[in-house]
Amino acid sequence: MSAAWMRARSELRSRIWASVALALLIGLAGGIVLTALAGASRTDSAYRRYLQATRAADFLISTGVSGRNVFYRELARLPQVEAAGVIAGEPLGGFDPSTHRPDPFIQTTASEDGKAGYTVDRPRLLAGRMPDPSRPLEALANRTMALKYHLHVGSTFPMYRFDTNADFTRAYIRSVQRQKPELFTITGVGVFYDEVVRIAPLDGHPSLLLTPAYYRTHSRGRALNFDGEVFRLRPGTDVARLRDRVDRLAAAAPGRNHGLFVADLDQHAARVERAVHPQALALEIFAVLAAMGAVLAIGQMLSREVHLASVEHSALRALGLTRGQLVGVSVLRLAAPVVTGAILAVVGAILASPLMPIGAARIAEPDPGVSVNPAVLGLGLLAILVVALAIVVSTAWRAATTIGSLLARRAGETTHPSRVAESAARTGLAPSAVTGVRMALEPGRGRTAIPVRSAVVGLVVAVTAVTAVFTFGTNLNRLVSTPRLYGDTWNLEIDGQFAAFPRPAVMKALGSDRNLAGIAGGDYGDNVTIDGQIVPTVGIDSLMGRDVFPPIVRGHRPEGPGQIALGAKTLRLLSVDLGDRVTLRAPQRPTRSLRVVGQVVLPAFGRGSFTPTDLGEGAVTAADLVPQRYQPPHSYNFVLIRYGAGVDAAAETARIEHIVINEGHCVPGFQCVFPLHPLPTDVRSYAKVRATPLVLAVVLALLAATMIGHALVTTVRRRRRDLAVLKTLGFVKGQVALTVGWEASTFAIIGLVLGVPLGIAAGRWLWALFADQVGIPPSVAVPLAAALILPPATLLLANLIAALPGRAAAKTQPAVVLRTE
Repeated sequence: MSAAWMRARSELRSRIWASVALALLIGLAGGIVLTALAGASRTDSAYRRYLQATRAADFLISTGVSGRNVFYRELARLPQVEAAGVIAGEPLGGFDPSTHRPDPFIQTTASEDGKAGYTVDRPRLLAGRMPDPSRPLEALANRTMALKYHLHVGSTFPMYRFDTNADFTRAYIRSVQRQKPELFTITGVGVFYDEVVRIAPLDGHPSLLLTPAYYRTHSRGRALNFDGEVFRLRPGTDVARLRDRVDRLAAAAPGRNHGLFVADLDQHAARVERAVHPQALALEIFAVLAAMGAVLAIGQMLSREVHLASVEHSALRALGLTRGQLVGVSVLRLAAPVVTGAILAVVGAILASPLMPIGAARIAEPDPGVSVNPAVLGLGLLAILVVALAIVVSTAWRAATTIGSLLARRAGETTHPSRVAESAARTGLAPSAVTGVRMALEPGRGRTAIPVRSAVVGLVVAVTAVTAVFTFGTNLNRLVSTPRLYGDTWNLEIDGQFAAFPRPAVMKALGSDRNLAGIAGGDYGDNVTIDGQIVPTVGIDSLMGRDVFPPIVRGHRPEGPGQIALGAKTLRLLSVDLGDRVTLRAPQRPTRSLRVVGQVVLPAFGRGSFTPTDLGEGAVTAADLVPQRYQPPHSYNFVLIRYGAGVDAAAETARIEHIVINEGHCVPGFQCVFPLHPLPTDVRSYAKVRATPLVLAVVLALLAATMIGHALVTTVRRRRRDLAVLKTLGFVKGQVALTVGWEASTFAIIGLVLGVPLGIAAGRWLWALFADQVGIPPSVAVPLAAALILPPATLLLANLIAALPGRAAAKTQPAVVLRTE
């Protein structure tokens, strides 16, 4: 190997700057890919690691504002409970200095026993420290509150106590006017579990965590907004058996008169992780596409370096070097820039790691800053070395086998002319056009040979991918912007949350309105289980008309109390289908056996901190099967209203809101919410990444442009002799440049003719698969406008890319080229 080593050192010295450029390019491209892959892993796992670091709770159980002294203590002693803590919702509100108005909607909870918020369900500290449990006027603000009120460690914030039994807003305003505020010192700012991704209606509101000392000195014996217990379960706990035990304990608890509320925080966490996953997936797809582009570009550079050196192979073989030694020369020569570039890629990924994770996961990340992912970086380093050296070895072996691949083939070797080029010649096209088509479709022979087939195949694949991604992205945007597709078929929802609207009052206020085409009333089914699984459930009754109901994908809507419709994901979770029977269990209601009659698309139905329905997740049945015991009979938590054709929606909405607030004694934002087409969690997640398909399409388009550009540059370099002959035969500079332009146009036309139909078919298939998974209507929109715009845009781009190679080709000097040839 001494001769091979000497030759490799000689080539390395003679092409040192090319080696440096190659190492930097490998380092840059590899660093981008590894940063994206490591960032995707970090993004996907951020919330899971947040839950571990904060000892997050698995359940929140509340009996309203009673029974805590006995019931919660018994809950904490259950053998399945690993850790538990009691929280008390303090009736406190603040004052917004930006609006100079009272702000009663600040969630203020006190840790009653010093465990909730401290040893279980802790926030992630961003700054400062936890409030001292022995100091009553210290508090921790969540990130949302700190941003809204510009709070920092050491800030003070006034809070006012109000009477929970009086009219909420009026009582609070009177409290602000007549009482001295309680001035809290902010000791820290933290991220609470519910503000990473907002799942339930109360998630992500401004919040304060108060101390056990505050509860002992200010709250004991006073009315609270609510109370509850958060607890972690021991690994392997049978949740169904635990629920039975909790129900028995709750039934025996003294003084309980508000029902039993159970919030499955594990279900909430699963929703958050599912909401974060699309952003991680976008990074992964970007990494894959970037890797494809890097392999294409760098692989061609490595192959070119090998081919340039292979010109001397015949002389080296004459001097006695074997085939294996010739391959060894190329490997030794290019190993230095490849290894250096791989190391630079790993170092660059580590230095860029503070940019990750992205999106909502960045809020949850428990260990921000520099991160080293040994698995991703180690496998990435190995992949760079293996792929790059495999390209070098395979190319060097072919070059050594042909002994000077650029010179060995003789001009007399036969070649197969392109039928398309021959047809173009017979149609009377200009000589520059015919020559350009021929150069695009015929690989040539000898030293003028270029890999046109691989370029054409790569371009077809790229155009197919661009079209498929654009088709999928068009339908994703359509989903996000079309309420009917994610289950919202009404114009207005009046949401009472924990309040209830009597049916007679609803019909008296709205039943005679001729602008309305339909009215439905609904109840929230908190703490409902179906076949032993907690499932977000609502009950909906038609009050007027029949069009006010979530869309049914298969089957039909429930027609009575013995029927139920489920989302697609819930059907898969319960392993049931249409026609099967399920067992529904609601608090203080008889267990019912219901027949599954439909697959429904559910929008976001939810209240308080309970996990709402979502795309494909949840159930809908008759309203009288699910309401809580404390709710008055024949009343509804929410009302859905559909307007008639031609009605001024804005004016009608304003009129109905006025009626509900002023005649129904409903407090906006507290007891009544008027959500306008609220997006389900999954749809909000898709909305955040709906630009991703466009970005991917741009990346793929750049990849296709790189393929065209490389093919044209290779043509101009390899076929300098052919271009010189053309100029000798009478081609002027403009014709030579047009020849290169026609070659680029031929590449683009082939890519469009084959790639666009394949891409549309692939995009339709991908969207149909996606729609089936999330449980939405399977209709697919074909982006006809894009299909019409793509061909001229592609041709224009191809000719713009051809401008520089065409200019270089036009400058070919026949005398110099033919003399050296």
